[in-house]
Amino acid sequence: MASTGWGADYPAASTFFSRLRCDAPQFPGGFCSPRIDDMIDRATKLQLEDPAAAGALWAKIDRAFVDQAPAMWVYNPIAIEFVSERVGNYQWSPQWTSELLNQLWVQ
Repeated sequence: MASTGWGADYPAASTFFSRLRCDAPQFPGGFCSPRIDDMIDRATKLQLEDPAAAGALWAKIDRAFVDQAPAMWVYNPIAIEFVSERVGNYQWSPQWTSELLNQLWVQ
């Protein structure tokens, strides 16, 4: 088991799971599952033809990975921000983990 963490550069399942392949040296702990690699290959190809079916397959990949438990996530970072009553249209981006400054206004 390895303690690790990473974030997606694009909000897609393939971004997370491509790092879990047997040929991905950056994953610590030496985890390798040829069965999961095959599922990742199928889901990646299926994504272009049938995104809904690919989504179901990505969910199965997630479950297959979690069932093997090769990694342990210790925390999930949470950000707390305070804004004045004078701030309007405040929006938070979970992808960029920051506020969207170009969207808000101040009176």
